[in-house]
Amino acid sequence: MMRPRSMAPALLALLLALAGFSLPAQAVFRFTSEVSATASDGTSATSKVTLTLAPGLVWHATFVACPGKGGASTPQAFYAMRGGLFGLYEGEAMCFGVLKHHGSASAGGRTLSGPGSNQQNSSGSAWTLQEDAARFTRTQDGGVIRCTPEVYLDEGPPEFALLGPGAYDFGSEGDDRYHALMTFRLTNEDLKNLQKMRKTQEGTFTSEDGYCTQRYKLTLEGVPPEDETEISVEVEEETYLGWEPEGQLAAPEQPGNSLLVKVSAHKKGDPSTARRAKLTISLPHVSKNPGVCMNWPAESAAGREGLRFRTDDFTADGPLRFVDITHLESTEEVDKVEFRVHAYDYGAWGTLRVAGKDPTGSEVTVKTRGKDTPDLSIPLDENGNRVADAWEERMGVRGLGASSDEDDQPAGKPGTRGDGLSLYEEYRGFTVKGEHVRTDARKKDLFVCDTTQLGEAAIGFFAKLTGLTVHRVTQDELGASSRVINRQSVPETHALDQHGLLIKRAPAGMKDPEAIGAPAGVDPGPPGNTEYIALPETDYVHDNAQVVVKGAQGAMSASIGVLAHELCHGVGVSHHGDATILAAQWEWEQGVTGGWRLMETLMGGDGKTAMGAGTEIHAFSEAGQELKPGDELPSEGGLKGLFHVFWKAGPSKEGTEGSGVSHCIMCYTIGRAYCSKTPGVRYVIPPQERVRDPFSMVLCDTAKGSGTNDPGHSPESHHGDAARGNCKAQIVVSDKYMK
Repeated sequence: MMRPRSMAPALLALLLALAGFSLPAQAVFRFTSEVSATASDGTSATSKVTLTLAPGLVWHATFVACPGKGGASTPQAFYAMRGGLFGLYEGEAMCFGVLKHHGSASAGGRTLSGPGSNQQNSSGSAWTLQEDAARFTRTQDGGVIRCTPEVYLDEGPPEFALLGPGAYDFGSEGDDRYHALMTFRLTNEDLKNLQKMRKTQEGTFTSEDGYCTQRYKLTLEGVPPEDETEISVEVEEETYLGWEPEGQLAAPEQPGNSLLVKVSAHKKGDPSTARRAKLTISLPHVSKNPGVCMNWPAESAAGREGLRFRTDDFTADGPLRFVDITHLESTEEVDKVEFRVHAYDYGAWGTLRVAGKDPTGSEVTVKTRGKDTPDLSIPLDENGNRVADAWEERMGVRGLGASSDEDDQPAGKPGTRGDGLSLYEEYRGFTVKGEHVRTDARKKDLFVCDTTQLGEAAIGFFAKLTGLTVHRVTQDELGASSRVINRQSVPETHALDQHGLLIKRAPAGMKDPEAIGAPAGVDPGPPGNTEYIALPETDYVHDNAQVVVKGAQGAMSASIGVLAHELCHGVGVSHHGDATILAAQWEWEQGVTGGWRLMETLMGGDGKTAMGAGTEIHAFSEAGQELKPGDELPSEGGLKGLFHVFWKAGPSKEGTEGSGVSHCIMCYTIGRAYCSKTPGVRYVIPPQERVRDPFSMVLCDTAKGSGTNDPGHSPESHHGDAARGNCKAQIVVSDKYMK
């Protein structure tokens, strides 16, 4: 019984032309037919042919009008559209042509029917994708593939034509068994793991006249796909390259910003050809910082994931299912999805990972931003220091570690780089008067809280003098009890606990502003050694500011200069020298002869207790005029002739608190007179030299005396060179150098 041949080549070519395009052939099955035949007269023949099947170039026979082809113009296009056999819907069909073939046949020198007379080999192209070689139909539990008879018997290609075993009539029962032998049933698991699928079916048939018996062994195998599915993970590049995470200060439980991510499944190397895949999306590595930035909320908070998925973004019938805040999955195979990763922390960092399986259940290669990796760093962080590369580029600090602290502006005390804040902490930032600020990792930052609300001008002046970047924070922002400005930290990105400076009311009885060391007795500075800057209950700064409004320049010095001076102590700057500060009492005394002499009695620092008997002195104005009885005596606080002086053994005026650069904020201005190098001679300081304009004051960078302390000052230098001085080189901000 001869079986029908394929459609005419001319018609096939016409249909192929009408299709308008051709896709690269995708091998799907390997079909091997092994046949042996013996005849009653003792003759025999064998053949073995292996065919590689691929979706055909045309739809054959009933397929032309079949609704199960999905509207695709060719089987190739349909296969690509569905992403493989498993992707077909129930009832949809596929027809296969021959991609390549090879085999041999031998009739032992004789043929059982036809002209063939010797062994023939085949590895040519007589069979093509235009053949109607096999037909597949998708079922609910898998599918059925039927191999058409003419390909596997004796009708062609030419080298196999009529070369035994030949075609014989097996009768109706035999024909039914023959067709069943050519039919393979595949399960869903077979389709999912097609590369591993291998099925063998065997049968024996004898012609009705008993002349010929044929034995068939048919093997169907899946072919590893050359047309693999690939997943691409993409972000909007311009946004991503500059993206930095944000939290919310007012509502820390809410996200601050987000990043849109798009995922698509497609043919490998061809994003324009869609595929489908089951997706698993996760945030396997993500930050868990306490709070939303380094100093907020006010008290330490529990650590939570800084990057999260939000359940509100997903609907019950959507392509993605919200599993938890770090996991999503697709509800079925999808070709593309998009979603947002939300930031809840100004220092949030993490890894987004995408995995997928194609409809067969095989793992799919993932490319992220064109690179062979399933991971997307959020934010972009190629050096892995948990800091957004965009911020590092903007700050000029690429290459530093997360816990590094290399701030060097201003230089300050040699060997004391840094401000106690790590690179990551400066990037994560702080809340300053309710606004988020990312600080500069090159410049030393200092946080100051003024609970008196009286020191604004002084704080600004202090910042100008020192060159420090000073941030004015509230008491909650500084930390009501700790003063640790970077308290919301984790060890991996933390260098040390860094304190800020606190200005508050002084204890009762304190008359002058003062930097209080911590622990008690330790000199203030750096901030960790400064318990607080005390302002007296007398509203010292405020009262003087009231005088400023009335035009008294000296009060401006008190309201700004004195507090700036104490703030400098808070960052380790000392006085220019050390001396005993006493009070000098000048009085005119009439001798027994009636003459008058000027007597000086040294008093305790409180000006009440004499330190010994008075001695005669001679006092001159700086213009050289000696004071005479009746002339006004220098005084402080309204007490005639009583004023504070620096006193060292000798007395020596060199290297005292009043020495060095006279217009430095750290130079003391107490005293209404100074000692001459000539024993017993004093010079009265003119009023204009005792008043310093705060806006002309500096923080000195030398120990050499200048201004009224200049060696060339007339008639003499007031206090000479400083014992220390060079105040700019004393600044220490980092609590790494606490005493």
